[in-house]
Amino acid sequence: MQSKTALALLVAVASPFAFGCSSSVSGEGKPVTTSSAALRRTQSCDDLTQSLRDDARSKLNRRIDAEVRAIREGYSSYYYPGRGGGLALAPSPNAGAAVDDAATASPQAPSDPSTSTPAHSETETQVKGVDEADIVKADGTKLYVLHGQKFVIVDAWPAANLAVAGGIDIEGTPNEMFVANGRAVVFSTVDGAPLYAAAGVTPRTAYSDGYTTPLYAGVADVAPGYSGGGTYVANPLTKVTVLTLDDGNASVARELYFEGDYLSSRRVASKVRLILEGGTHGPTLEYSPTLPNKVSSTGQYQPPTQDEQIAAWEALRSKNLAAIDATSYSDWVPVSFTKDGGGVHAGSMDCANFYMPGVGSTEFGMTQVQAFDLDLPSQPPSSVAIVGAAETVYGNANSLVLAGRAYVDPWLWRRSSYPTTDANGMPTPSAPVETLNYTHLHLFNVEDVQPEYVASGTVRGDVKDQFALDEKQGLVRVTTTEQLSGPPLSDGRQNEQSHVFVLKSGSEGLAVIGDTGPIAPGEQLYSTRYIGDKAYVVTWHVTDPLFVIDLAQPTQPKILGELKIPGFSEYMHPLDDTHLLTIGRETDDTGHQHTDGGYWYGLSIQVFDVTDPLNPALAHKYVYDGGDYATSEATQNHKAFTYFDDRKLLAFPYVRQSGFGATANSGPSSTLEVFHVDVASGIQKLGSVDHSSLLGTMPNGNYGYCGGYFDGSVRRGVFFENVVYSISYGGILANDVANLATPLNSLKLAAPTMQNLACAAPTPAF
Repeated sequence: MQSKTALALLVAVASPFAFGCSSSVSGEGKPVTTSSAALRRTQSCDDLTQSLRDDARSKLNRRIDAEVRAIREGYSSYYYPGRGGGLALAPSPNAGAAVDDAATASPQAPSDPSTSTPAHSETETQVKGVDEADIVKADGTKLYVLHGQKFVIVDAWPAANLAVAGGIDIEGTPNEMFVANGRAVVFSTVDGAPLYAAAGVTPRTAYSDGYTTPLYAGVADVAPGYSGGGTYVANPLTKVTVLTLDDGNASVARELYFEGDYLSSRRVASKVRLILEGGTHGPTLEYSPTLPNKVSSTGQYQPPTQDEQIAAWEALRSKNLAAIDATSYSDWVPVSFTKDGGGVHAGSMDCANFYMPGVGSTEFGMTQVQAFDLDLPSQPPSSVAIVGAAETVYGNANSLVLAGRAYVDPWLWRRSSYPTTDANGMPTPSAPVETLNYTHLHLFNVEDVQPEYVASGTVRGDVKDQFALDEKQGLVRVTTTEQLSGPPLSDGRQNEQSHVFVLKSGSEGLAVIGDTGPIAPGEQLYSTRYIGDKAYVVTWHVTDPLFVIDLAQPTQPKILGELKIPGFSEYMHPLDDTHLLTIGRETDDTGHQHTDGGYWYGLSIQVFDVTDPLNPALAHKYVYDGGDYATSEATQNHKAFTYFDDRKLLAFPYVRQSGFGATANSGPSSTLEVFHVDVASGIQKLGSVDHSSLLGTMPNGNYGYCGGYFDGSVRRGVFFENVVYSISYGGILANDVANLATPLNSLKLAAPTMQNLACAAPTPAF
């Protein structure tokens, strides 16, 4: 067993994938079938070692089983000497054959500028009272901004006093932060090489089980790899820096480092939960067998026979199994580091603190959940652990739900992608229609700092983002998109359908007790929002159907109403219990995003009235000029969407890539768009805030950093009373919303520095 010190140092690994299923698959390559997703806590280092080996062996065998079966059934891996293969199969030659004219609504008059604690907007969150980390935070009269490698404290109120109050350098590349209770916690990505050297630890290579499935090439919320802002970092670590704040001063209270990528985080009062994905290691396995290099007497390459291909794969299987059998737990699990006055110290998690899914049931990886209290920065983090890679996180005051993809037997999706042919060479169905994707859900109780595992379950389909998840009174609700095997639908659409499932914790784990049944077959799922006993789901193919789903009877969820309009909504914000404010894209009634003149339709802001759930209605709408192709980060990242309910004000960054029509040749621009949005008065655009006046603070003139860090591109908007603050790398502008043309004040920020920055050539701004 490892030491208590080691236990204290490592983050909890909570993985969302445990498909309790048949523990292994025979050489026939039968697909995995789901039964239970329960997690089992390991009891010792020997138990952990054996569990990790069993899991790796199961996936290795199924991967190679799929290759062997494909060869036997007439599909060639098309290997050539010196090349890898096995991912692209093909039949062998010998195989069988309007803008809303809403009533004007004047913003409220500004409050007394001397107000010591003005009302201000906060980061857009999924659950009220559960904060989500971001790059800009507001607290009292100050703004806190992650600016390159600096944590900057800005005096923001009153606007006449706008100035930098102080700050501190942050090691690495900051990702996001929290600010609360006189503390800040910054999550950054650092080059771990100095930490490994200082602690006397040899870095290990990341483990790969060679499992790839094309179904998930574009799935969101997957923890990204890290390139160090332009330069590759071989051994990245996620750093947690806890700061003590004293007016304009910031000092370091704690420094922790973890193997694994920053995925997400939540804060409730002083309690912070950090979720990391990755940091897993293991033996180096090979997935390209050595095939005989045969050349005929005339010098022509001769492809290997089926028997030769199978023999090569079986030899590779034996070699990889031997490598797996030679491992111990220390070859797999991540390490962590602390840095203090005594230097750098390494540790790892106690073997009895890991949770294991069913053998071979998850996509390999590790998800680390670390919990700590900002009011007690010197205490070690509390942790739990599971093997498996999480991708999506939901959190409320009492519960944490982790979602991740289940392991699907490689043969299942290969068989679907490459159907057999008849004697005339025409495709024939290779198998009955089957589900190609599953999601594991893991529920944790987080009322205390220490996360407590509750139960797990599995549903058909994958989860698009955190808003597809919800937990209420012990019930987990989830929206998924299920991919089905077989050819596309008769009209050419993808063979997919959405569901809303309800799961309840009990003796069988998280069991599905309710299912709406298929929603909108052939349409893509764009957004979900759960409000009380209702779920609002947007899908899209040609038009935008907004579905209202009743969840009051958990065992009988049902679609109550549906509204079809052109375009699609990508994010939904509840204005109240019966109205939704959305941002998305306008299209014409054929589903195309271009007008007949070739211009792009613009972004759209809409308010939906769902007072009558049987007949949802479009109440208000604002559509940007179709002559501009424009985007907003708010369509993909809700934290860039700021709605200040006190003043009914909306702000979001807006980037116009280039001009068309009347604005042709006008070039790119970036602004903060400001609206007044009210259920009664509708949507009124108040204006735009342009940061052109702050251009030029970056190296290379207005071109800025490679990797997307541009001084003129607006990043966030924050409201203090009737003043909106727009933040870019160039600086901060303060504008009264009643007069956005002339700033009340401006603050130019020094050019930010970024870790390991290496720009080979300037990149055009915006």
